[in-house]
Amino acid sequence: MEFYVGVTENRWFEFLSHQHFSEVNFWRPTSTRFQAILPGSPFLLKLHKPHNVIAGVGFFGGFSQVNLGMAWDCFGQANGYQDFQHFAESALRMKRRIRPQDAPHGLGAEDLEIGNIILFDPVFFAESDWISVDDFWQDCIVQGKKYSTQDPLGLKIWKQVSDRLQGRQAEPPVGAVYDLGIGYSTGVEFIESGRQVRLGQGGFRAILLDAYQSHCCITGETTGPVLEAAHIMPVASQGRHEVSNGLVLRSDFHVLFDRGFIGIDPDYRIHISDRIRERYNNGKRYYDLANSELRFIPEHPHKKPSRENLEWHMKNIFDKA
Repeated sequence: MEFYVGVTENRWFEFLSHQHFSEVNFWRPTSTRFQAILPGSPFLLKLHKPHNVIAGVGFFGGFSQVNLGMAWDCFGQANGYQDFQHFAESALRMKRRIRPQDAPHGLGAEDLEIGNIILFDPVFFAESDWISVDDFWQDCIVQGKKYSTQDPLGLKIWKQVSDRLQGRQAEPPVGAVYDLGIGYSTGVEFIESGRQVRLGQGGFRAILLDAYQSHCCITGETTGPVLEAAHIMPVASQGRHEVSNGLVLRSDFHVLFDRGFIGIDPDYRIHISDRIRERYNNGKRYYDLANSELRFIPEHPHKKPSRENLEWHMKNIFDKA
C-alpha cells in the first residue's frame, strides 16, 4: 500500500482537531494537481516545526482546482478556518510567499485559485499519540512525500499510524461511496487502510466544478455563486457522489432538473416539460433550449454524465407528477 505524508499548517490542524467534520479540505496555495496516491489511500498529516510530528491521518477522496470563494462555498469551516476572512488572509499570505506573481492584483481574494486535496474520515491524534519524524524526515521536503508499506521505513510509519487507528470510527462516516471512475481498485492494495472512498456534498461539488471547469453544462454560465452540483440519480434513490452521476447546473436549472421540469437524454440533448407552460404560463427562456445539446461536458470519458443514469432520470423523474 502507498500513502502520502503531507506537510500541514499548524493552525489548520489546531482548528480542525477541535471540530467533527467527516470531510476536510487540505488545500494548497498552488493549483498543481495532486496525483501522488490513489483515491482511498491514507494521507498522513505532518505538522511544521517546532512539532515535526505526524499528528493525524485522513483518506484521499479526490483533487479539485477551484478558486477560494468556491472552496469556501463547498467546505466552509472544513477548510480549516472559522470564517472566510481568515481563510483568505492565510491563502494570500502563503501564495505571495511561494509565488508572488500568482497572487491576484485588482481582484478579490475569492478569485485566487488553489488546489484542494479532499480528505474523508479525518482523525486527529491526541498530543500523546503524535509520531516523531526526526529520525527520517528531511527539512528540504516542502509539501510532502509518498511512502510504501513494501519498504521497511514505510511499513514502520504505517504500523504506528495503524495502531492509533485501532478502535476508532467503528460506525461508517456520513457520506456516499464515491468512485472517481479512473479504473482504480478497492481490492488488495486498500485492505490495510480499510477505507472505501467516501465524500460528502462539499467534496462532490468541488470535484464536479473541477471536472466541468466551473461551467453550467446547459447554459455555459461561469458565475460561481449560482453554480450547483446536481445528482442525476438522487442519493435517496441509491445514486452516488461520483462525477458520472453529477451535473454542474445553474441554480434555477438545478431546481427544474430535480423536479422533472427539465431532462437530459443519453445523447446529451435537453428536454423541457410542457408542465412549465401549463403551470406557470411562462418558461420561454427554457423552451428556447429544447432539443439543443449540452453546452459543456467534461472531456475525460469517465467524467462524462452516465448515459444509464440520464436514461433513469428521463424515465423516472422527467415530466412526472
